[in-house]
Amino acid sequence: MADIGTTEGIALTKRIMRHVVGIYFEIQFKGQPLRQFVHTAFLFSVGGRWMLMTAGHCVTDIREMREHGGALVRSKLIDSMGEGASYRDPVPFAYDESHPMHIGVTEDIDYGVLFPPQNTCQVRSVASAASVPPLFACRAAPMV
Repeated sequence: MADIGTTEGIALTKRIMRHVVGIYFEIQFKGQPLRQFVHTAFLFSVGGRWMLMTAGHCVTDIREMREHGGALVRSKLIDSMGEGASYRDPVPFAYDESHPMHIGVTEDIDYGVLFPPQNTCQVRSVASAASVPPLFACRAAPMV
């Protein structure tokens, strides 16, 4: 693994950061100030289907806030952290339509995945098509 300060390490960091996407949330609890926060995710593609991978607790935190009366007011993708980003402003994101899932059967497996609607992914992939290939472009195995 390359050290962060080396030419190789800097190039690797730049490549990875091109795939980091912030997911901005606004949650409103009755009678309380609006809560604003960001979770981070990696954008990747499997079989041409774009997905966002985050920590599982990010998905369960949102679910638990809603179970305790919090209303999801707004969510957006922040796609401006990487070098050469096309969008400087957040892009509206249909969080519920992305079917957020916590993956894992025990607490120590902390993965979350989201499957954004195709139009959201098209916005992201079209905006970055010239400069950002999928981080992981895997071909899906045929179903037998």
